[in-house]
Amino acid sequence: MILKVGAAAISATLMMAVFASTAIAQMEERPDPGAEKPPWIAADLPPSDYVKGEAPAPVEKVYRKKPSKVWKKLVQLLEREGLTASTLDEASGAIQTELKIFDEVKGPFRNVATKPQVASRNYPIRQFVSLSRGRYSLQIQVTPDDRTRVSIHAYIEERAFHIGESVKLWAERHSNGTIEKYFFDKLDQEVD
Repeated sequence: MILKVGAAAISATLMMAVFASTAIAQMEERPDPGAEKPPWIAADLPPSDYVKGEAPAPVEKVYRKKPSKVWKKLVQLLEREGLTASTLDEASGAIQTELKIFDEVKGPFRNVATKPQVASRNYPIRQFVSLSRGRYSLQIQVTPDDRTRVSIHAYIEERAFHIGESVKLWAERHSNGTIEKYFFDKLDQEVD
């Protein structure tokens, strides 16, 4: 009977020793709280760090009008839509607008972005599949050819949720062309 208790005690002691050494090893593997966090943990990263894949090409359209007329109508359209230009250079044909908040209830935009990456342990960012609120800006290029070529690219951000840190953050999303189509439809009415 003494041998059985002794063997059990030795077995229990060995198990505790293994458990303790495993726990110590795991503690040593933990990162230092002051160390740099993996990129998906830092909630203050730029919005572009949360989008995957290549951005789609700008949407283009050609008008059979003079570049000066298309430019004038385009600038007027942006003003009517409440967009403020941060870059407005007619000589180079470049327009960049500042970010503007959009909401399906107060505006014409519904489902404006491609599907986001699915939240997971390695990517703990929860995003809406169908994006109908957020903020956007437009990058527009007007190029005189034998006609006038206009290209529009919508830069979109949504208010996503970082599951690991329990904070909201701005995350970039790729446009599916809905916003660009909206502005081309409006420009078509103005130019023709």
